[in-house]
Amino acid sequence: MTPEPEPRADALPAPAGWVEQAVAAHETRLVAYAERFLDAHRARDAVQETFLRLVAANPEDARGRIAAWLFTVCRRVCLDAIRKERRMKTADVELLDLRPGAGPSPDAAAETRDAATAAMAALARLPAKEREVMELRFRHGFSYAEIAEVTGHTATNVGFLLHVGMKQLRALMQQSSAPRTGGAL
Repeated sequence: MTPEPEPRADALPAPAGWVEQAVAAHETRLVAYAERFLDAHRARDAVQETFLRLVAANPEDARGRIAAWLFTVCRRVCLDAIRKERRMKTADVELLDLRPGAGPSPDAAAETRDAATAAMAALARLPAKEREVMELRFRHGFSYAEIAEVTGHTATNVGFLLHVGMKQLRALMQQSSAPRTGGAL
């Protein structure tokens, strides 16, 4: 008797435990993603709302693409929270205020820490669309199709945004590492 193949991490099990398995597999990444839009407390609320919507959803709607489904719903919940706050406040708040994430671990080498800090600062200077697709691609490992599903862009546009974002990021990194000369002779 041959052993059954292990299920894909993204595939949904039978309805009995599929939500619990989705929470276990994706909660941490969803909270990190939501924290790019909202403060930590509201990000957790958004993720909780995302999983509540998963409970109410038809399991077949997300079968085989649970990560993309969850990130899409989470993004919408976060944007709705931002819009609601925007209506309640008179101050302008940038719609996608993507803050740089935590730096490397304390035991990392100084050069690595400095390079990561410079990269995050440069990433924060990119336009919101480029930041978001780069975050989904490089931090969360999403494919172009999954990013397109989450953001509502076409896969072609996702590729273009990644290309433009990388080009801009390289230019910003070169500017920050260029030796500065100044002063009077």
